Amino acid sequence: MAKQNSKKRSCMGCGAGCLGVLLAAIGMIAAIYPTRGNYRPHIPPVPPLPRSNALDDYIAAGQILKANGGLKAIESAVSAKHDYEFYYDGLKTGRIRPGAKPVPKIPPDIRLVNQQVVASNQPALARMRQGLLKQCQVPALRTGSAYSYVHPIRELTQVLKLEAEGYASQGDFKSAFSNSMDVLKLAYDVERGGNFDNVRSSAQLSEIAIRIAANAVGRLSLRDCAMFETRMRTILESKSPLSAAAQEEGWYTLSRLLDLDEKVKSFSSGIYIVRSYGGLAVASTYNCYGPPSEPDVVDKGVMAIGRACWHTERDAILKDVESYYRALKLVVDKPAALRQPLPKFRSYIEQQYIYFTEDSLAKLDTALARVRLAYCMLRLRRFYLESRHYPPSLADLGIPRDHSTDPFSGKPLIYQKSSDGYLLYSIGPDLKDDGGVPMVGGYGETSGDIGVIATRGVLDPVTHLETLLPVPHMNPPKPLPSVPTTIQ
Repeated sequence: MAKQNSKKRSCMGCGAGCLGVLLAAIGMIAAIYPTRGNYRPHIPPVPPLPRSNALDDYIAAGQILKANGGLKAIESAVSAKHDYEFYYDGLKTGRIRPGAKPVPKIPPDIRLVNQQVVASNQPALARMRQGLLKQCQVPALRTGSAYSYVHPIRELTQVLKLEAEGYASQGDFKSAFSNSMDVLKLAYDVERGGNFDNVRSSAQLSEIAIRIAANAVGRLSLRDCAMFETRMRTILESKSPLSAAAQEEGWYTLSRLLDLDEKVKSFSSGIYIVRSYGGLAVASTYNCYGPPSEPDVVDKGVMAIGRACWHTERDAILKDVESYYRALKLVVDKPAALRQPLPKFRSYIEQQYIYFTEDSLAKLDTALARVRLAYCMLRLRRFYLESRHYPPSLADLGIPRDHSTDPFSGKPLIYQKSSDGYLLYSIGPDLKDDGGVPMVGGYGETSGDIGVIATRGVLDPVTHLETLLPVPHMNPPKPLPSVPTTIQ
């Protein structure tokens, strides 16, 4: 039996060796003919940053925040609360037997922890607000990531959000709304001069800003509305066009692809390229996520084919990527309903390197729609305080067209006056008017309209039913048939 197993392993080893030699031979032949391309797309150098740049203040504020411990105290309190609730819920349901686990400590009051974090980070917020008074431009990237400055800005945003919640709990909605404008200014600053990562982060931050604003706008005075209307309009007018980010993303993607000319020489990159062409990597036994190991003859053969594939497809891929971003730049600032379809990806490598897709555009459009809805709500609030009734249409408010247009339809945002207020919404990514019924995200649902904030669900720990919270100035959400829900 042992002899048979030994013979079997010997045959498998010979087979793997022959396969490796065959793959290496095929790779060498393919690498020689046709020869590697020499196409070099035009990529301009990185422009210099202004001397007085708000980004420097944001980075310095992030360093102050980090020195104070950042958000670790909040994360620890939330984790302790989760452990405490999980333990006692387990005792009730019988999932945990008494004495089987140590009893967790009583968690601290999260609201008190939030207040302490906000109080200890006032120097960081003061430094950040110095930057809000300046122009901002982020560095253009050809390689690397924007994480180094985006992460501290996200943490500053969380502190601003906590501070706004504290203001609102004390009835100071003016200060809470002011914080939302600070977050919105940060959101639009972080994308100026950047690529897709920047605009994606900007969209996430703007959603936080608008959630704060939506909770406070209905409590503002007439004087507050007039002041914030001017400030918000200035911020909206400062937003960079998406076409600028699309251009930067195109240059960034091309630079990363050109780096493959050198990277395919390394073992791990060679395997990655082969995976990009699909099917060939089954012969490889190398674990890209594990510790480095010496490639065997099969791996070397697979690497050779990977290099050959990049050699033969290089110029075509570079030209495809150029064409894609050229087309994207022409349509990205248009409403979704008026955009021409983007070119299809021809190879798997293009799918791996191009992030700025039509699906991602829908998320950016959603964030922009919510900002415009919040601006219209602010103008409607001012109109109501002045006249004690709402206008028949948005046109009566005198809002600039750019600030009241639905990013999806290209038409004005849908507004309907009612006996107890008004409906206000965007038609959303399905490009259909669903009568002001909000889209319920998180379950793969794509139908429904977009309101000033996203539909949220709250799970009842006893009944395990999810309650869908209402969206301001929209009709009640429809329960999804696949999810047990109730409408509040």
